[in-house]
Order: sequence, then C-alpha cells, then structure tokens
Amino acid sequence: MNNNYRWHQYLFESHSEVTLRQWAKRLQKFRFVRAYGGHANDGDFLVVVYGYNGLLDLKRFFDLLGVQLVVHGQKPAQMEPGISNTWEAYDSFPFLIPGTCWVEQPGYCLIGG
Repeated sequence: MNNNYRWHQYLFESHSEVTLRQWAKRLQKFRFVRAYGGHANDGDFLVVVYGYNGLLDLKRFFDLLGVQLVVHGQKPAQMEPGISNTWEAYDSFPFLIPGTCWVEQPGYCLIGG
C-alpha cells in the first residue's frame, strides 16, 4: 500500500481536506494539531501561542476568547526538580504563564461552542 495513501487517510480521517484548507486560510493565531491516533485515545485540537505585553494585554486576549483568567494571590506550590510525583500531585501544580505574577496558563478550553 502506498505511504502517501496512508498519510492522506490518517490526516483526513476526522476532517475533510476541504475543511482543513478552509481552516488554514482563516486561522491566524491558532494552529490545528492532528491527534496521534492509535491507542493514545486523543483527539484533534487547536493550539495558540500569544505574545503579550503585560497583564492587561493577557486579560483582553482571554476576554476575547471567553476564557476565564486565573490569577493566584500568591505563588502556588510548584514542582521541584528531582522529586517524583504521582499523577494526582503533578496535576495539582498549576502551570504559570512566564513573566507574570502567578497567572495560570489555561489548559484545554472550549471556545465558541
């Protein structure tokens, strides 16, 4: 079987080529990421990288997306290098946005329904 055929079959399994081409033309800050597939039990998703100039800029962007901005009043506990953690403990540590005073980086969010 042709490898190009397998790649085409994998890439367009959930979304048609036409749909992905339309998204590629419209997406400006977000990028489409195809799921690994197989036994990973994951799904396709969009990622965004946003350059910001301060907390006010972040707040505006989050508001535009309709995502709740989480700001901690004090620095939350963080993972320490060389210390093993259970998944539950790992999951309890918030990932902070670099260059901010304890603004939590959002994870998976539903945007626009």
